[in-house]
Amino acid sequence: MNAATRRTLTGEQMRTILAAIRAVDGPAALLPAVLTHVYDALLQADGRRLADLKHGGRIAPDDWQIPVTQWDAIAQAASERAEAWGTGPQLRAGLLERMPGCFDDPTAPTGHQPVVAGHGLRLLCVSIRGNHGYLVGNPNVHPIDLEPAAVPAGVGTRFSDLDEIKRYVRTELRGMSVLWQVRVIDDAGAVLMYGFRAGPGGTGERWTWRPPTTPAPETVTRTTAGP
Repeated sequence: MNAATRRTLTGEQMRTILAAIRAVDGPAALLPAVLTHVYDALLQADGRRLADLKHGGRIAPDDWQIPVTQWDAIAQAASERAEAWGTGPQLRAGLLERMPGCFDDPTAPTGHQPVVAGHGLRLLCVSIRGNHGYLVGNPNVHPIDLEPAAVPAGVGTRFSDLDEIKRYVRTELRGMSVLWQVRVIDDAGAVLMYGFRAGPGGTGERWTWRPPTTPAPETVTRTTAGP
């Protein structure tokens, strides 16, 4: 038996995969989208894509391994997306069956925004009332204009990564229907990620996360990997 090929995905590849997962618009397309983008990234070093194998060729998950931290980041993003349709158990079963194997590499990039010493990610909460928002941890009680240049630098709570922000949004913003959107911003005020609340008028408790530039859902390839 040949040893599995180990490949560490780049930070850019991870960001592309996570963005594609967040862009999926239906439960049937979620697993195919995950597999397509993961195996496209693995085959890229050989100058191929998963679609190149569809005429008689197949890809075996046991032939590949990626760092466990990258596997977990992809699985978490896919599971969060599946929550919108209540298909989490089926999605996780599909991932276990058809995703590559794992190896340990604690330094592997996960696609999350890196944090610079002394800086961090900030969270701007957007109100349903007008074009203004509130910066978490900003001692100024007045609302902030949503124009990027109007977001003050040097103030507000710093979060270590996107996962910490998502936990904050799920717990601290629960029940606060006056906030329909959040924006993850860097220290300069540039938007790195948008969070949109579901439900009528953006009043639900489920959040959908999208980067500033996300491919339209219909552009996501739906080719599946073979078993």
